[in-house]
Amino acid sequence: LAKWQFEKTVMKELTWSCVRKECDKKSSIKGHPDSPHGDRDPNDMSSIENIAYWIKYADFYLLPDITLYDSWSDLFKKISAADLAGIHK
Repeated sequence: LAKWQFEKTVMKELTWSCVRKECDKKSSIKGHPDSPHGDRDPNDMSSIENIAYWIKYADFYLLPDITLYDSWSDLFKKISAADLAGIHK
């Protein structure tokens, strides 16, 4: 996923800069000195390594109720079998 993002910008909303179609821009402020992430900028899309570091914190990896799928047919199968009313609650 990090490689696809680096090469093709497949996630246009990954950073605020990308939302504004300026994916090459980094954060305008420095991170907190006590940050466990060191000097890594979450808005820096200039390297696969940095993207790979931050992508593991994306909602679709962290939130348990997000359904992942492997293909369009897998998605349609999961949607058909999903308890949408139960998920909504």
